[in-house]
Amino acid sequence: MNFVSALLNLLTYAFVFAFVAGLLAVVVMYVIDITQTTHAIRRNFPVVGRFRYVFENLGEFFRQYFFAMDREELPFNRAERPWAYWAAKGGVNQLTRALALEWSARGVTVNAVAPTFIYTPGTAERLDDPTYLAGVLAKLPIGKVGTINDVAAAVIYLASPAAAMVTGHVLHVAGGWTAQ
Repeated sequence: MNFVSALLNLLTYAFVFAFVAGLLAVVVMYVIDITQTTHAIRRNFPVVGRFRYVFENLGEFFRQYFFAMDREELPFNRAERPWAYWAAKGGVNQLTRALALEWSARGVTVNAVAPTFIYTPGTAERLDDPTYLAGVLAKLPIGKVGTINDVAAAVIYLASPAAAMVTGHVLHVAGGWTAQ
């Protein structure tokens, strides 16, 4: 009986120690996440945002076994479900117009930017594939993929006094894609 009591006491102390250590680790991660300036997701969603990076690094395993429903739904994959993409795009267009009408009386202009394929760190893997890039370039009359600076220039224009009379407009930074 003495051995069982001693073992239970030891396990109790081990559990309390593990719990306090885990709680302390969460507090440390929270402080690190809200003070760092590199990852917006970790800053806006402290501690929980770290899971995104874990899933990204473990990659294929989680995508294959844990996110099977995501693959089945493919909500905004233009190639597989174009109707969902078109519906979402139409929703953004109409929301821009509706908000422009509602807020224009207050002196607020509401516009949206609709970019085409933009080369970013997030799209680099696909756009660096020569076969995929050739397919994209075949659809872009301007003959090149956009950059972050192209989108930034459109946003700067819409935010500037030069666009004071522009409201309810969706500015396509699309390299001629929508002109076809």
